[in-house]
Amino acid sequence: MKSNINALKPFQIVLGYIFLSYYVCLLKRRFTMRHLLTVVTTNVMQLHRLLCEKYFQRKIKCPNSEDGCCLYIKMSELEKHEKECPYKEMACPLAAVYGQCQWRGKLPQISKHFNELHPIHCQGDVDTEMCLRNTESQIVYYVMLGTFNFLFHVKVSEYDRKIYMTVQLIGTNISAQKWSYEIHIYNKDQPRRKYQYTDICHSNNTPLMDIFADEKCATLPFAFVDTFVNRDILNYKFYIKKNIESKPSNRQGVRRRN
Repeated sequence: MKSNINALKPFQIVLGYIFLSYYVCLLKRRFTMRHLLTVVTTNVMQLHRLLCEKYFQRKIKCPNSEDGCCLYIKMSELEKHEKECPYKEMACPLAAVYGQCQWRGKLPQISKHFNELHPIHCQGDVDTEMCLRNTESQIVYYVMLGTFNFLFHVKVSEYDRKIYMTVQLIGTNISAQKWSYEIHIYNKDQPRRKYQYTDICHSNNTPLMDIFADEKCATLPFAFVDTFVNRDILNYKFYIKKNIESKPSNRQGVRRRN
């Protein structure tokens, strides 16, 4: 009831101003229908503006609240949120990469989906030695940290003669910027030498091909990668960490070469 009373305040203010203007006109004996029409038109436009501001500033529950989204969204931002809300119905993340899986579901179901239908894509994990063989052109690993879901990507491009590596959070862009990832590439026969790359995670709403095309990820030319290859295998590790202080990303990853 209290919220309804607050919602009426713009009406009361503007309508009160209209009647006050009418009363002042009568006292000054300047009342004409044309003048009254001008007063009413001006104030109705003001009333419309105030009501629009009130409406679009109002916050409502996300339409996917029953599936786990706990955010309250301004009406002015609802359409944008609905497009990137991780709790909306989604296609299998592998469909965009391999174009095979037809699964559609919600975020709480994705872990079960990967474990049951894509177990090979669950074999990667943080702080674990991984191997890239010269026969592999695209790798995707699903990684779950607590309640957060990530995708680790490796793409070997013969056309560009480069290897791309990045991490996506299955979530909003704002949530993704709260996480960072590191990639370590090394040759076990040369323990003192290592390539290290650090960057902010991307959201899965950012197309993977755009990330690679813009090189907003770890990007290694074949000639450089060859200096780390040992017995036709490239060894690497990746890490995913929550940022202590979340700051807007300028998308300039940090590379270190030893």
